[in-house]
This record gives sequence, C-alpha cells and structure tokens, in this order.
Amino acid sequence: MIRLTTALLIPLVVLAAPAQALTLSVGTGAGCDYPTLHDAFVAIRTQPGEHHIHIRTENYATPNGTGYVPAVAQSGVFLEGGYAECTDAAPNNDPGAPVPVFNAAGGAATHALDLWLDGLVGTFQLRRMQITGGDAFNGSDERNNVGGGLMVRGPASVLLGRGLVIQGNGAGRGGGVGLVGGPVNTGSTVAKVDLYITEGAQIMNNSAAAEGGGIYCGGATELGQPSVKRHGTIVLVDGIIGFNQASTGGGFHCYGSVEGGGGFQPRPSAGSAALVIGNQSHAQACGAGNATLDASLPTDAEGYRKLGAADGSNGLLAIVNNTGIHPGLCLSGSYLLGTNNRPRGPSRFRLQNLYVGGQRGEGVNGLFLSDGLQLRVQPSGRTTTCEFFNPLKSCVTFENNAYEAQSGTPLVAASLISDWGLTTAADIELVRATLRDNTAYIALLTQSGGMMKIQSSIFTDNTVLPRTGDTAGTGLFTAHNDGKIRIEHTTIVMDTPLDRFVQLYDSGSAVARASIFSSSVAPAPVSVSVGSGALPSQFSREWCGFFQNASDFASHTQVSDPTSGSFTVLPPSALQLDPVTHAPGPDLVDRCTPSVTHDYHGAEFGSLSYYPTDPPADIGAVENRDDVIFENGLES
Repeated sequence: MIRLTTALLIPLVVLAAPAQALTLSVGTGAGCDYPTLHDAFVAIRTQPGEHHIHIRTENYATPNGTGYVPAVAQSGVFLEGGYAECTDAAPNNDPGAPVPVFNAAGGAATHALDLWLDGLVGTFQLRRMQITGGDAFNGSDERNNVGGGLMVRGPASVLLGRGLVIQGNGAGRGGGVGLVGGPVNTGSTVAKVDLYITEGAQIMNNSAAAEGGGIYCGGATELGQPSVKRHGTIVLVDGIIGFNQASTGGGFHCYGSVEGGGGFQPRPSAGSAALVIGNQSHAQACGAGNATLDASLPTDAEGYRKLGAADGSNGLLAIVNNTGIHPGLCLSGSYLLGTNNRPRGPSRFRLQNLYVGGQRGEGVNGLFLSDGLQLRVQPSGRTTTCEFFNPLKSCVTFENNAYEAQSGTPLVAASLISDWGLTTAADIELVRATLRDNTAYIALLTQSGGMMKIQSSIFTDNTVLPRTGDTAGTGLFTAHNDGKIRIEHTTIVMDTPLDRFVQLYDSGSAVARASIFSSSVAPAPVSVSVGSGALPSQFSREWCGFFQNASDFASHTQVSDPTSGSFTVLPPSALQLDPVTHAPGPDLVDRCTPSVTHDYHGAEFGSLSYYPTDPPADIGAVENRDDVIFENGLES
C-alpha cells in the first residue's frame, strides 16, 4: 500500500517561484490560483518564509488524502478557509458560516491530511475548514493505521483554530488525529508534536479500533515496525474533544517522558471551557482520555508544574458526559525516556479549575490516577467563580456522576475518584472542592499505595451503592495497600444510607482533622471500620472532629476534643447545618479548644486572622461568618 498517495506525487520539475513568502488561493472559482490544496502545497514546499493559503468554500473530494512535505525551513504555513470567492479580501468569520470541506472518503485507506513537517515549519495553523472521511485502517502497514483525519510527524507545532472541525474519520489508532514524535519507551529522540486546540476548534465524532478515538500520540515510522507510544502534547485551550469512540482513551490517548514532555496539557482561557465531552471507551477503559501530563513544564516555588486556568481566571477544564467501563479521565506519571519506568517526583502537578459532571459507567467515573502522578486540584483563586455551566460556587466541582452497570457487576469499587498505585504510588489533593449528587459503588473515593488529601471541601447528596451479599458494606473512603487518606476542614453530609465513613484494609490508614462527618438517615454510619489485616489504631482524629456515628441519633452525636482526648455527647439538634452553606451551628463552631480562648494556631476564636502557611483551625469547610478566611462560602 502506498503510504501517501498524493503528497509523494510531487513533480520532479517545479515551476519557478520567488524565494519569498507566498499568499495563494485554492478553489474552482474566478481568480483562484490552484484548484486543489495539493497543488498549492507543491507551490510552497521549496519556498522559505511564511505562507498563507486561502481556501474557497466548496467541497473538495480527496479520496487518496492530501499530504505536505516541505523541502526547506519555513517560519509558518497558514491554511485559511471560509472565503466565499478567491478574490475576497477576508474570510467570513461569522459563527456557523459555511467552510470548505475536505472529504477523503473512498479511495486509499489513508489519512485525510498528512503533514510531514519534521522540524522544518515553525508553526502550521488551520482555520475555518472541515476534515472528514479519512480512513486509516491498514493493519498490514502500521504507518498507515494511525490518524484518520490529520497526521502530523514531528518535531512540529500545529494549531487548530477558529472554525476548524475534524469529524467523521476513523483509524486503527487516533481516529481524528495522529501525532508522531520520537518513541517514548525506546530510543532517545524526542521530536515532540505540540497540538494546540484553541478558538473553539473541534475534534468530534471520530473512531478508533484501539486507542485514541479523538487523538493518539504514537504510530510507526517504517514499514514493518509496530505502532508505539510517541511524544506528543495536546494543549487544550478553548475547544472540544467530543463524542469520539475507541477501545481505550475515547477522547485521547497520549503519553510522554520526563525528559521530553508530552501528554495532556489543559490550559483553558478566561471565560471559556476546555471541553472533553461525550467520548466513549467501548471495550477497555478511560472514556474521557488516557494520558500523562506534560512534564516539560517548569516547576514553581512549591515544586508543582502548573496546569489549568491561570491564577484568578475563570477558565474551566470540563470533563462531561463521557461513558465506558472507566468513563473518567485516566492520568499517570511520565516515563523515564527509553524505559517503562514511571518514577515519583517529576510528575507533580497543580491543576486549577476542574469540572467533572454527568459521567456514566461501571468503573471510575471521575479521576483515575496511577503510576507516580502527584496531582493537586484547586480553584484558581480564593474569590474566583466559574460560570461556563451554571454558576459554580467552587471552581472544583464533581457532580451528577453515576455508576451504571454495563457488562456485569464489577469486581472492585466503582468510585468517583481512584488513586491507584499500579506500579508506583500516586497522590491526589482536592482543595476547596464540591462533591455532590454523585453515585458510586461500594466506595466514593479509594486510595491504594499513595496519599489522598481532602482539604476545605464539601460533600453533599452523594450515594454509595452496596454490592449484593457483600458483608463489607459501603463507605465514603477506602484505603488499602499502604494507602493514606487525610481529611482536613471538610464538611460531609450524607442523606442516603451508608455503613461507614472510612473503611481500612491491610496497611491502609486515615486521619480526620477539624471536619464534620454527619448523616441524616438512620442507622448512622460508624466513623471507621477495619477489614482484613487492619487495626482500629490505623484511624486517628486530630484536633477536632464531629461525628454522627452510631445507630442511635438521640445519644451519639459526638465531638472529639483534642485537649481531653474524649468525646462529648451532643443532642441531635447540634447538627444544625445551614441549608445553603452547610455551615455548622453554634453548638459546633469553635467547640474544641486546646486552650480556653484560642484555636490551635493561637488565634482568638472569632478573629479575622489568616494564616497563609496553615489551614484555618475551625470545624468544617464553612462557618456562619463572612470574613477573609471564608470568602465565597469556602474555606481557603
């Protein structure tokens, strides 16, 4: 099979052209320079400089695909569709305006558009055009089995901008887009491809037989070689990766190395959403996507690599309505270049502003972390609200995600968040998050091998379903295999049945500090229970905590006091949480005192003091007062 049937048919003799930047037009109307994009590519391939190709709005049948192989270094190539006529001075920029369509249906099984950039083009940008009909399904030649709609060979920087749509393409891997850099697990050449999705560009309704329905970072470069993981970065700024399907990584499948970077890099711009929506994994896992995070980013003073919205920005990474066995976003640590090792340390990230909603599946519905990744999820600012969907009090929100059986009863917990050390432990921190109206199976959050830290967050209206005949029962948090859970200044309100708040197995442990654990249904859950190999001493309470934790609500509403180490029994009326803010009532506010008048930071109760290096010392995530600590209803 010929790998690139049009790009390689470049004539040996090319008409002379000036060695300067060119602006050309493509179309069949009056004043057009060339009838096809292939002809325009031939004209610019030997010319240095910055080239602009204006494309008349019409349908272009490209059954054998179109390719570009530059012969000289070029600063940029810009494909601009949306011109009603080639003689127009500017394209039609109106939303919904017609765009040229490049349809590769029929003909050879190949990519609709194949860019052999190989480090020669500074930036390649596409706007106002549709790429469809690509069918890179050629199992006998792995080079031609990746990237149905768009194939990019690196090193390269490609931008998908305003009005660009890649849809209705298919491939063995990377139904919409294939990014081919240097191999991740073998060799030492990085040659990374950076793909920027911005200005509302869309990669939608594509499919892959294996990995990466929307985007796949990998492939083969030589005949007879297998498809392997390759360096690529998906920089999602303002656009949609949506309604794509694959065996695993419905939205995307992209890995990178510690030394070379690569993977997923969400950077939502102010007032917009980087949207991963409606993707499906139909055989294995990771409906939203399966990726590392880009380890080539610099670290800040705290040792984090920063992703997500800029400080104070309301831009939002939104993971919405994805489905599959594990419909959530699967993230893991980067590989050491040329190996299969993924160490702890280099993959330490801070992700600002995250919304996860409407996910459905029988596995992990929200976030699935593994293999050395250390992730802190937090709002971009103490007073920032995110309003892409309904106004969110917290810019970190998990809501309306639910377990749904698909292929039978799962063998393990189908959690909202799972932190799983498959080979190397992973960690997650949630800061000022809201988790509401989620349904999980056996446990809401699970930790194995690493640290799960919940700070200043609110849990309301979540449901945990039991496994039929399982005596272990249901819990909000589960830790095992040396997993550690730490819950600080968090308010948890259960309105549905629950057996226990915390379930520990073998070497798992948990700590609760200054938090509210409450239930409004009888029998109330116990604070903690231990499974095989665990001991009650593996659960501890620090400073102050409120637990409603026994079958008799009338006499077992309890507060642990750090001074005496004992529990105070309060009446049920002590649980007087504000119906809007879930703030504790006067029986609970500042009840636990290491001294007569001061909290454990030494501040007077009721003062407005703020401690930037320590969390405030009050119970729960919110309180019935409005000051600098509790701005916007959430504790800082």
